[in-house]
Amino acid sequence: MRLKKTFGLFLAAFVSGCAAFAPAPLPLPPETAKLKPSSIRAEAVVELKKPVPLSGKAVIIAKSPGSFRIEVLGPFSHTLALLVSDGESLYMFSRGQSSRFGWDDPELPYPFKAEEVVSFLLGAGPVNGGGAEGQIVSTDAEGHITKITRIKDGSPVFTASLSDYRIAGGAHIPFNISIENGKEGLSIRYSSVEINPEINSDFFNADGLP
Repeated sequence: MRLKKTFGLFLAAFVSGCAAFAPAPLPLPPETAKLKPSSIRAEAVVELKKPVPLSGKAVIIAKSPGSFRIEVLGPFSHTLALLVSDGESLYMFSRGQSSRFGWDDPELPYPFKAEEVVSFLLGAGPVNGGGAEGQIVSTDAEGHITKITRIKDGSPVFTASLSDYRIAGGAHIPFNISIENGKEGLSIRYSSVEINPEINSDFFNADGLP
């Protein structure tokens, strides 16, 4: 009887020991994102790099192919700077002054197009494709676009840098975006992102703005 009891205790200890050394469950596969966003609404910190830098919290909305609104707010939620595009024209407001340009206007101070800005904000690929002449595209090990450089007459016209990719709403989104042309620049740091929201087209209508 004592032998049977001893054997029972040994068996129980052996089983519990096996449980203690059982292999850990295999880790779940990394989350993947396959969604290609067509619109975005985000909160961010934006810096406009000009002769006199301007920065602040901002609300950003964008919709493919070329509509976007970037509104930089002051400490009392007043508008410090505003960029609005409906895909055909660009409205700019900063430091009490405003101006309007068509995207095909030779006086436009920026060397990129509306579709390219929206592409950067969405983390999408180059508008003209990765192999477009006059364009250099760099990617990381995961295939995320990290830099797009536009070349004209052998010199860079502008460079867009995308980094800190995160999964938001099922899409890979760069939370750091910077566009530089050597004289002026725009840097964006997302703090929250909503993917493919319903957006009223009135947000991109600058006709009523001074």
